[in-house]
Amino acid sequence: LIDRNKMSDQKLIETIARRRWNAVRSLLNDEQTKESLPEIIETTNDHGENAIHLACKRRAPSDILLSLLSLSSEKDLISKNQCGQTPLLLSIDYCRDDDIPALLDTCSRAAAIPDRR
Repeated sequence: LIDRNKMSDQKLIETIARRRWNAVRSLLNDEQTKESLPEIIETTNDHGENAIHLACKRRAPSDILLSLLSLSSEKDLISKNQCGQTPLLLSIDYCRDDDIPALLDTCSRAAAIPDRR
């Protein structure tokens, strides 16, 4: 049997990684997965990146990032990928100045997480 939640976890990450923004919007609005979205968002890829990391790194449109932020936990926002980067640090690295206030408003503690590089 295929675990539907596991399949959805990977589907969101892969869809963000491929910058398929309309498909990401569909996944975020899918009634069947809506309840499990907080758990889906915290799932990581092989590089330790969750959906928030990838949205920052792949320059997701603001509406998508805001939707992900509204469903995320503090843990998602302060978690580091394998390079020691939080989603906030990725936003800074990828010159996403517009995303920084939204990230800080959602989790001000993210600013206090030291960079490991």
